[in-house]
Amino acid sequence: MEELSYWIWLSRIEYINKKLLFDLLEKYKTPQNLWNVTKKELLRIGISEKVSEKITNEKYKKDLDKYIRVYEE
Repeated sequence: MEELSYWIWLSRIEYINKKLLFDLLEKYKTPQNLWNVTKKELLRIGISEKVSEKITNEKYKKDLDKYIRVYEE
């Protein structure tokens, strides 16, 4: 998958504010690394249950091609 896809995925996740986004990217370096993180890992580093659920929810990983086309248009 292209790097853009991971950024689009990350941008679609609810409840990720700027501070949390920067904190997650500081820890995981790229959206691609964050893509593979488990809910258990997120909870362990202090991410709330609600946000951990959103980050690991498969609905945000589906149909990324559709969203890429929309962003490109």
